Amino acid sequence: MQLNQSGPGCVWWDMSSLLRSTASHRLTRTLRAVVPLLLLVALVSHLGTSPFERSLDVLTTWPILTALLLGVLTTTAQALRWRTVAQGYAAADGLTRTRAVAECYRAALLNAVLPGGVLGDAVRVWRQRPQRERGLRSSAQAVIGERVVGTVLLALAVAAVLLPLEPMMSAIALAGAVGAIGVAAPTLKRLSLRGQVSVWGWSLVSLISLITKFGVAAVALGTVSDLTNVVTLALIALAGMSIPLGVGGFGPREAVTAVAFAAVGLSADAGVATAAAYGMLAAVSALPGVAVMLFDLRRDGRAKSTSVIEGSQTMENVLDADSILDLTELAELTDLAELTELAELTDLTELTDLAELTDLTELTDLAEVAELGEVVRLDLVAKGRRDRLASEALLAGRSQIEFETDVFAERELAQQSA
Repeated sequence: MQLNQSGPGCVWWDMSSLLRSTASHRLTRTLRAVVPLLLLVALVSHLGTSPFERSLDVLTTWPILTALLLGVLTTTAQALRWRTVAQGYAAADGLTRTRAVAECYRAALLNAVLPGGVLGDAVRVWRQRPQRERGLRSSAQAVIGERVVGTVLLALAVAAVLLPLEPMMSAIALAGAVGAIGVAAPTLKRLSLRGQVSVWGWSLVSLISLITKFGVAAVALGTVSDLTNVVTLALIALAGMSIPLGVGGFGPREAVTAVAFAAVGLSADAGVATAAAYGMLAAVSALPGVAVMLFDLRRDGRAKSTSVIEGSQTMENVLDADSILDLTELAELTDLAELTELAELTDLTELTDLAELTDLTELTDLAEVAELGEVVRLDLVAKGRRDRLASEALLAGRSQIEFETDVFAERELAQQSA
């Protein structure tokens, strides 16, 4: 592995930090699995299963089609917000509008089916990282920055609607918004005035589409009729869903929405049913992500096949051109330097390019910020294995060259002696 540290003490310090980070991530993953489960158990024990059964009524034609259309609007707005922020961090190379939308659909799908609701964004970070020093950090800062801007807008809206209902909770939401603004400030400073306006504008479009989706669930179930209540309850439900626990927000979202419904004079059963229905529509709106992933798998498969074919043809051309398999021609290459150059032509030495490792410090920082410890460790292990394989292949190639040179030298000596 390539390390920037200057001594073994520094290496052991980084390894111990990585181990502590691993233990912390394991505890976080455990809490993410246990807390939502406990919340769902508490809801079922108090309200029964009828609210969840009622939520299935949302899976009819018009709510599903509306959710898909709203999903296009939400994902496009988030993608354009991400692209704008990424340009400020110089992390938008190759990030066209189409690709940004596709990557956001992939992230939405993964967030809906994987625990925590942030792993899809982690994949976005990884796939869009620039191939330069600190590229991974820039990609992570862009994704985190655009997500935080959306959180600021949501927290401000929640503080506004809670003010007449629960002033204390409104103050807490406002404090959260202020804290999020502090986190988002470095991101916004990197953008021009036009870029900042675009980021806030796309965030507003995304938030409105999410509120509308909650309204679709409420109308489909007949739980909320007043528009003001729809907006208020939708914002509270979205705040609960933003808590990085569980799968697809299930658990915290239903618990928070049940309390919110009771606060405005509606039944908690209706709150749980509406929140669960919203969760289903949110998952439906992310389904185009399946098509994106299948398309990428097919394209990557074709690219690998083409690469293998082209590599085989190139090797055949080299073999034909230099007659490597012709022992007579090989015997004429007495200079070891010439043989080494021939090895370079056959891409033996270039296998070491596969062993380039991202800075361990950079990966550890990302693990602490975006909680991607597992992804980072797996990548380090995989690249470490490729490093060893590349080194072994290079050594084997050089050993063969040295062996053939020795054989030729012995043959020459034998002929001279004869």
